[in-house]
Amino acid sequence: MHLALRGLAALAAAATVSTLAVGVAEAAPTGRVVAATQKMTGPSLKTTQVGTYPAGTRVTLQCYERGQSVKGALSRYHGNGGWDDLWYKTSDGVYVADIDIETGSNNPVTGACSPAPAAQPAPAAQPAPAASSSKVDRAISWANSKLGSQKYGNLCSQFVQEAYGLGRQGNAIDWYNRAASNGQIHRDTNFPRGAIVFSKSSMDGGLGHVLIALGGGRFISGGVWPGLRNGNGSTVQILNSWNPTPGAMYLGWIAPPA
Repeated sequence: MHLALRGLAALAAAATVSTLAVGVAEAAPTGRVVAATQKMTGPSLKTTQVGTYPAGTRVTLQCYERGQSVKGALSRYHGNGGWDDLWYKTSDGVYVADIDIETGSNNPVTGACSPAPAAQPAPAAQPAPAASSSKVDRAISWANSKLGSQKYGNLCSQFVQEAYGLGRQGNAIDWYNRAASNGQIHRDTNFPRGAIVFSKSSMDGGLGHVLIALGGGRFISGGVWPGLRNGNGSTVQILNSWNPTPGAMYLGWIAPPA
């Protein structure tokens, strides 16, 4: 097929094949250069140019590779808007674009330079270790024991950390960002019992909010505005929402600590 040149031919995106005319059937197929075309060190105009094949040159084609899509002298014989991503490696050890080479076919006339490796199945996602039901039970039991407490004003993250006996995790947003960077965040709202749920709102001063899912659409939270009047108006309350603040944004949840 042909080749496109920086200047002689435009490059871009596309696919398929090339040429015209008659290719000579030999052990090593050859092609005729229709328009002066670059000699490249790889199947792309972004690699290094090491010379040019003049029009009329007969080149011996060793193998082909799919590379950068380009336009060239034979674009009018191609679909895809004239773009072609077929390149040949010649006996000179350089690559030329099929779009400038007459081979008698728009399909490869040689074997591939390097067969594509067999696709490997993607590794199965590793689920987070499941928390024992006893650990979740203990955390929720501890949290319920704090209903009525005024100790956790603006301390939602500390409340959850203490419920699960965790080390310092920072504020809710810091905790969320770290979990997200580690691929631990689930975006759905099918919260398992004991899940740690993150959100944010215009009322949290950029610190975010975090609480524990109880199941059945209920949550227990520290750091709550007492005016919500749950839990005897305390800073620890049972809620029917992951964040009752108007306009709050749901961020995601992580599994209960194992």
